[in-house]
Amino acid sequence: MSEEEEKQFAHQNKEDEQNRLMDLHNQISECNWTKIQYELRNLKNTQYIFEENYKELATHFNSFQYQGKIDLRPNLTPAEYENIQLKSARYLYNYLSAARTLYHHTVVFMNKYKNTSFEKDAMDKVSSHFPDELNKFLPELRNYMVHQGLFHHCILTDITTQPREIRVVFKINELLNSHKWSENSKKYILSWDGDFELEQFCEDYHEKATEYYTWFFSALRKYHYKDLKEYEKLKNEYVLLKASEYKRRQNQCLQQKK
Repeated sequence: MSEEEEKQFAHQNKEDEQNRLMDLHNQISECNWTKIQYELRNLKNTQYIFEENYKELATHFNSFQYQGKIDLRPNLTPAEYENIQLKSARYLYNYLSAARTLYHHTVVFMNKYKNTSFEKDAMDKVSSHFPDELNKFLPELRNYMVHQGLFHHCILTDITTQPREIRVVFKINELLNSHKWSENSKKYILSWDGDFELEQFCEDYHEKATEYYTWFFSALRKYHYKDLKEYEKLKNEYVLLKASEYKRRQNQCLQQKK
């Protein structure tokens, strides 16, 4: 093969390679899994916001339990009481709002899966993790805080424990009498023995949500197994071609320096 023929051959290979890269790029962009990933990213962003709000709430609950001067006195000062109450209300409201937003975004995401096996599995999982009483109570608790104000909870201290225990609670009777709850929400409230413990409630719901979404994302990948395989095949070919293109350009640069 003459030098001229080699140049023509190399030029043709370069064109073929670039055309294939463009074709692969378009196929990847139009691939079903690519579109799903875009929508899934939005849902995962919402889940991230929910997680961060829970972390802030949990950190707050932990921060005033056994730290600093608050341990040394049998009673909270008015300033300490108000500070804990205000922060508890703010973090709780943000947490409930984030939980509700995650729920709504999940409903929107699931619209495309109506009458599918994935929808059935997801609904079965919802029923096992989030009973009707809890599903009704969480948004109603958020509405309660919107309409009744943010200070309808109290701080209880137990000076018989060492170190002293501080709990943020709703008193059951006050909670029931100060808002018009649905029957399911009433059942949930009455299921608590004694006071309604905010920290325990938020921790339990977060645990349920974490378990559900761990299953959700894994089950979704299994449901889209063929789409995922097609995406990975195209992506791998694209990466190999890009590596080949990079190596070719490196060789061209080396040859030009000689």
